[in-house]
Amino acid sequence: GRTNGNTFDARGRLLSCEGAENGPGGRRRIVRTDVVTGRVEVVTERFDGKRYNSPNDICVDDLGRVWFTDPRYSPDRSDLEMDVEGVYCIDTSGKVKRMLTQKEIDRPNGIAAAPDGKTLYVIDSHQKVGGNRKVWAFDISADGSLSRQRVVYDFGKGRGGDGMRLDTTGNLWVAAGINKPR
Repeated sequence: GRTNGNTFDARGRLLSCEGAENGPGGRRRIVRTDVVTGRVEVVTERFDGKRYNSPNDICVDDLGRVWFTDPRYSPDRSDLEMDVEGVYCIDTSGKVKRMLTQKEIDRPNGIAAAPDGKTLYVIDSHQKVGGNRKVWAFDISADGSLSRQRVVYDFGKGRGGDGMRLDTTGNLWVAAGINKPR
């Protein structure tokens, strides 16, 4: 299914972003796999009736909410059903809500929630000349809403972030680099 981002929830189930980049067969959805039984369950494959662009990265916060990014990096955008590249949250009841759009972030990529559940980090990685190549932080309120957007790190012109995670003490680890000179 062109799986890209993966993470585990508190019950040890594998959550995966099945994207649509780098070849055919992308399912454009979020799935959850019970690693004991092998059973795969579709968590979400549409928002407001439209297929996701290309789910990219995923994390789970301390309350069990699932957060994921949905950009489209491929230049072929002919199959897109929505014109928003965003960040989504799936609450513990399974309801999906779009939390961020291009108003806040150009092209969402990596995502991570702080161990204390108070901060969401999102990598903004846009290849266009002058595009954002930043790590953003947002405060997470009890209801899951995001506020107080701030830059954690600006990669500048030459590189950008991709995936990231936080360790148990709250240190942020970001995979970054370039795949071609800019």
